Amino acid sequence: MLEVSDITAGYGNSTVLTGVSLSIERSEAVTVLGANGAGKSTLIQAIAGLTPIRSGEIRFEGERINGLSAARIVRRGLVLCPEGRHLFPQMSVRENLMLGAYSRKAGRSAIAAQIDEVLDIFPALKEKRTVYAGSLSGGEQQMVAIGRALMAKPRLLLLDEPSLGLAPLLVQTVMRVVGEINQRGIAIGLVEQNAAAALELASRGYVLETGAMVIQGSARELSTDDRVRAAYLGVVEQTAD
Repeated sequence: MLEVSDITAGYGNSTVLTGVSLSIERSEAVTVLGANGAGKSTLIQAIAGLTPIRSGEIRFEGERINGLSAARIVRRGLVLCPEGRHLFPQMSVRENLMLGAYSRKAGRSAIAAQIDEVLDIFPALKEKRTVYAGSLSGGEQQMVAIGRALMAKPRLLLLDEPSLGLAPLLVQTVMRVVGEINQRGIAIGLVEQNAAAALELASRGYVLETGAMVIQGSARELSTDDRVRAAYLGVVEQTAD
C-alpha cells in the first residue's frame, strides 16, 4: 500500500533523514519509534507531502506521490493527523470536524452523515458537538483531531504522536480507538515515543535513530529486543556479577 524507498530529507542545509525505507500493507498497523529529534515527524510529513524529499521515492497504492501537493495526497486517501492537534479553539467540535471534509466534493447531507459516523467512533464527543474545541480536555481534543482526519475518508491514516501530553488513562483510550479504526480496515501509520502503547497496537514496527532506520521487525520482536527494551521500554537487563 505504502512504499517508502531510500528517502533523504531535511531543511535548508540540514539533513534529517538518510536512506530511510519502510512499508505499510493494506489494513495494517505499523509504528515508527524513536526519541525526540530522531526525525519521526520529518518522516511522516515527507510521506504526507508537507516536507519535500531530496532523493528516493514514496509510492502509495502503486503511484509515486513524492512531488504531489499535500491536498492531492489527501484526495488519494492518505491523511495525516499532525502532532499538536491544530484545532480551531473558537470553533465548535462539529465545525472542526467539517474542516476535515474540505478535500471531498460532498454535499451537506453526506458530510452530516459522515460526522455522525465519526461521533459514533468517539461517543464522548456526541454531547459536545456544539462546544468550542478550545474548552475540551487534551484527550477530547485529540479525539477531535483524529475525527477530523477521518472526515477525509482515509485508506491510510498517519498519526504523529497522538499520545503526546496525555495522562496514561487517556493514552489507553486514544490507542483503543485507533485500534478500532484499524479494525474497520483503515491502515495505520503511527509515529510514537510511547513505545509500550505503540507496540501493543501495531503488528510491525521500525526504530528511527538520528535519521536512519536501525531496527525493524514484528511488534513481538521489538518488544523483546534488548536495545528497544532498554532505550524505549525502560527495561534494563540484569547481568550476573
